Amino acid sequence: MDCVFDQLETGATAVTSTRRLSRYLLERFSTHRLSQGKKVWSTPKTFTWGEWKLHEWQRVAHIHPQLGTKIVLDDQQEAQLWERII
Repeated sequence: MDCVFDQLETGATAVTSTRRLSRYLLERFSTHRLSQGKKVWSTPKTFTWGEWKLHEWQRVAHIHPQLGTKIVLDDQQEAQLWERII
């Protein structure tokens, strides 16, 4: 887990499967930093898969406004599309 914390300390983003897992990771990160004697630190960026997709879409759409006319599938639409593909 230390290698994950090292990456988070340098600004990496963690993508998890659930919000609960994101909270757990942040809690463990805080415990890790406290054990190093730190009193303050920047909160690492953590997202669930769905949050990360939306965040990245918004970031890219801001850079390329022509993409703003496209839509991002919600979880249900994504699942239906995968079912059709499979």
